[in-house]
Amino acid sequence: MASEQIKSIIKQTMRIATTPSIRKTCLPNVHVGRVEKHLPRTPVLYQPSIVIVLQGSKRGYIGDRICTYDADNYFVTAISMPFECETFASEDNPLLAITINI
Repeated sequence: MASEQIKSIIKQTMRIATTPSIRKTCLPNVHVGRVEKHLPRTPVLYQPSIVIVLQGSKRGYIGDRICTYDADNYFVTAISMPFECETFASEDNPLLAITINI
């Protein structure tokens, strides 16, 4: 069960990310994202960043490695990284994430 602090962060994030999209915040290089459906495995290019998933989950495929990032696991890349990504979310349980570009 999520702590009260996490619940508060989720509530604040949902106030910013009211619809499926990626939105800038008032903090430089910080974005929040919301996805409300499963997105199949798709090629992506991440810039150097930290991705903190508050709700829902993502799976990254890098060669033979699979990286899962969710409420218990964050994702960090110090270099631009091409890989494939799959998102697990629904309208009832949208993926909510905070990305910090570094």
